[in-house]
Order: sequence, then C-alpha cells, then structure tokens
Amino acid sequence: MQCDAKNMNPNKLSIQYDNGICTSINRELHRYHSADEYFFDSLKDNYLWFSNPENFNDPYDCNMDFDFENTYEELETFFSEINNLPEYKSLKKSENDLKIQIAECVNNPELLGKRYRDQRMIEVEKIGVCCFSESDQKLLMWSHYADKHKGVCLSFDINEDIQLFSSHPYAVEYPPRYPTINAIRERGLFKLRHFAFATKSLEWFYEQEVRIIRDDRFPPYRGKVEFNKKALKTIKFGYKSSIADRLKTVNILYTAGDYQHVRFYLAKLKKLDFGIEYEEIFN
Repeated sequence: MQCDAKNMNPNKLSIQYDNGICTSINRELHRYHSADEYFFDSLKDNYLWFSNPENFNDPYDCNMDFDFENTYEELETFFSEINNLPEYKSLKKSENDLKIQIAECVNNPELLGKRYRDQRMIEVEKIGVCCFSESDQKLLMWSHYADKHKGVCLSFDINEDIQLFSSHPYAVEYPPRYPTINAIRERGLFKLRHFAFATKSLEWFYEQEVRIIRDDRFPPYRGKVEFNKKALKTIKFGYKSSIADRLKTVNILYTAGDYQHVRFYLAKLKKLDFGIEYEEIFN
C-alpha cells in the first residue's frame, strides 16, 4: 500500500505498513545471482525463488529473541484483549482462569517466552523470503552472491510489479548491538515481524538488503513465484563473466519473448577507486 506523499522521490516507493508507519525503499531493487542453470531457468519461466529462512547462513537471522519482562497490568490488558477476540470464542477463559494465567506469566516470564518462540517457529514455517539489495555497486555482493564476479545482477523496477514487490517488503535493519523488543508492550504485526524476520547484525550492513516476505495466505509462498517480465529492466554481467554465459542469457530472453526492453551491461573495475562501473553491451 502506498502512502500519500507530496513531491515523492520518483526513484523511491513509499510504503504504508499495517501500523500506519510510512517508509520508502528504492524503486529499483537488485538481485545478485550465479550464472547457473537455476538462473537460466528463472529467466525462461520468469520467476523469483522464495527461500525457507531456516536455511539462511546467519544463525541470528529470523531467530531474534523477545523480552517478556512485563507488569501485571500490561499482561492483564494483553490477555484480556486476546480472550475477547472472536476467533478465540471457543477457548475463552473464565475471569479466574485468566488471573491464574497472568500470575503465572508474571512469576515466570519464560512461560510466555516459550510460547512466543514456539509461535515464531510456526510462523517461519509459513513464510518464504526473497532477498534483494538497494545497491548494484557492492563488490562484496558480487563476490558472495554472484560467483566471485562471474555471475549476474538483475535489476527490477518494483513499480512494474506492485502486487509482488509491495505486498510485504521489509528494509532490513542493522543495529550496532543486539536489540531488545518487548513482545507485549510493543506488539503489532509489522513491528514484531520486522524484528523477527528483518533484523541482522551490523556486520551485514553492506548488503543494504530489502526482503520481500510471502506467507501461506498467498500461495505459492516458497519456491517459484512468477514476476511480471516488464519489471526486469537490466541484467549486469560480472567483470569475470564468460562470453558464453552472456550469449546464453540473451538467447534465453529472446526465445522466451516479452523481454525486448531489457538492457545488458558489463561490470568493469574502476581505475582510480575501489568500485564497479558498467558499460552497456549488445545495444
């Protein structure tokens, strides 16, 4: 959902989350990839791969822990609200049972912590994640995710596929220290999801990552998810990429059809600086 904003930067997409907060992400997002058979297949059938977050290489990723040190009054408000939800009608507790539950959680916050951790494991099983970067200029991204500069960087205009890219985008946050968030005091779907699924160590800041998160309400939420071909704007080849891979890429797009607008670039190392610059090819 887009926010109403005057003079909005045309290179940004403004997003309003379910807590009412507006944020913006780059309109162009980049996905680094090896030039392997999975890449060629994804072009042929125009899909993005949404991964199981349990397979991520950072042990903290999608594994952040919450704080549950709460007052009796905070827990009373929380449990009373849940107890009165229509979907919990069949499980509605008596006033006495509610008081017993609240007292148990006050005396032993770990009880609520276990409940939330179990719920998070259930949530992780119901989501798929596709990772992008807001920058196509990162040497380390080319090294780590594009086969040591032999792969590619795909650039997408998210305005050309709003349904896919703006449904649940999360700009990853990189706090300098392990953050704490109280799941009761600071509850709210976006805030808790952002903390749980889009918070990483400052060591990962170079990625400038944006995550598109799909859940089981909108299948498919893992594996192959189709994108609008118009959204793919450029393919940049690493400076160590082979001529064979470049030609194969162009041929696949030509055969697949509806990719005529895609432009191709070759990465080059800057001469007087550490960085990447691009030269258009096949024009």
